[in-house]
Amino acid sequence: MQTLNALMPIVVIRAPAEPAPRRSEADQQHEKEDATKSELAKDRKDTKKMAAKFEEKEAERLGNEPLESLTRDELKEECSRLHARDAALKREVCGLKRRIRNVAKDGRRH
Repeated sequence: MQTLNALMPIVVIRAPAEPAPRRSEADQQHEKEDATKSELAKDRKDTKKMAAKFEEKEAERLGNEPLESLTRDELKEECSRLHARDAALKREVCGLKRRIRNVAKDGRRH
């Protein structure tokens, strides 16, 4: 009898998992805003790094030392690209805040 019990599979019955609660549109917009702000902070950090590299290269140039890996023009291009991305992310954050306000207003009306 013991060997028969050992051969039989053990069936575990679990309660069905409850579905995750549906997030509101406002919560989704807040998450998007937070992600965009995080991305914006990273880009600003990158911009500061590029500015520091640019200043370092400029100091080398003034000291008649040769420029190393990135040229002055490449650094300026990278800074411009990062500034443009910064501006785009700021616009996106403003748009997300506007959407959040609109969703909140619509929620109060119902």
